[in-house]
Amino acid sequence: SIVLRLYTLGLHRVLRSAPSQCTKCSRGVPQRSQQTVWTLRLDEHTAKMAAQAAKRPMSMGINRVLDLLAPMPRLTAKVVHGFGRGSKQLGFPTANLDIDWADDVASLAPEPRAVRDFVDQNATGIYAAWAQVVDGDDKGVYKVAMSVGWNPHFGDLERKTVEAWLLHDFEADFYDKTLHVVVIGRVRDELKFDDVDDLKKAIKTDGKFCDTVLDWHVKWLDDPHFAANDKPPKFDLCGNRISD
Repeated sequence: SIVLRLYTLGLHRVLRSAPSQCTKCSRGVPQRSQQTVWTLRLDEHTAKMAAQAAKRPMSMGINRVLDLLAPMPRLTAKVVHGFGRGSKQLGFPTANLDIDWADDVASLAPEPRAVRDFVDQNATGIYAAWAQVVDGDDKGVYKVAMSVGWNPHFGDLERKTVEAWLLHDFEADFYDKTLHVVVIGRVRDELKFDDVDDLKKAIKTDGKFCDTVLDWHVKWLDDPHFAANDKPPKFDLCGNRISD
């Protein structure tokens, strides 16, 4: 196996105090002031993938780190029409989740309540997730870069939106279909861009980042929140299940 140290991803943490020592494997590591060192023991295939992710430049200096949510929210929502900007103006087709903005949140049914609680209780920004159109022709479970917030570049929203960019080419749109989502973690803050080209570059990099880090969380493909589909699972050369 290969031991790889990263500052943003990891399986167990090394304590900050000097002399630093891992609580699980008792492996001593150099002290790094004001930083948490994450130590991974990986096979060669996974280590190579992690190294590529770590070296990937960040768009315009934007800091992207997958901050895992616990528990990971499971959302069910209908896909509704938004402003139509995702595909037409920006080139990234997104699915807008229906949010029930009832004043009495406690009166909501469990599924809309879960969506509302997620929006109300989590910070705005970009999230990495898995999603499935459960009643669509394509029932695959696909990676998602999901925006939660006010779309500050355009500045014309009265309420937050949840827009899921499924990183997959669908043959047809799925308006009015039901989307099941498992939100893995938050990637970055919501930012305002003065130039639409800068916004496009950031969204594209968000997608690449989510595409990479979600390879570490393929176990959620088997989550009961997702309906069974007819596609057989795929595995890499090391026997690990991979997404489509």
